[in-house]
Amino acid sequence: MSRPMATSTATIKLRRPLTPKVPYRVRAIGIRGLLGRTGNSDRPFHQPALRLRRETSGGASPLRLLQSRMTDPRRDLPSVNALLEKAGVRSLLEQHPRRVVLEAVEVP
Repeated sequence: MSRPMATSTATIKLRRPLTPKVPYRVRAIGIRGLLGRTGNSDRPFHQPALRLRRETSGGASPLRLLQSRMTDPRRDLPSVNALLEKAGVRSLLEQHPRRVVLEAVEVP
């Protein structure tokens, strides 16, 4: 019987966006390699700087485009951690498994 194919990609979900030009460390623990051995990986990562393209037809400045992106009303929504700290949600955590409560809070 042949070995299953190794995973070559991973998806990382973050609670907030990365800051451009700031160094980060990406640590993977317990990853199985192509040879079937389990190991860890610790690598540097830099978020590339935001590059704004000039609008040729609309005349909007790069600064105006950036400001319009930052006015997304979803930014005003509380984080999942902030919701989990509220008294009503804490009582749900006492009655139901954490996974179930998290799935209800993290509606796609």
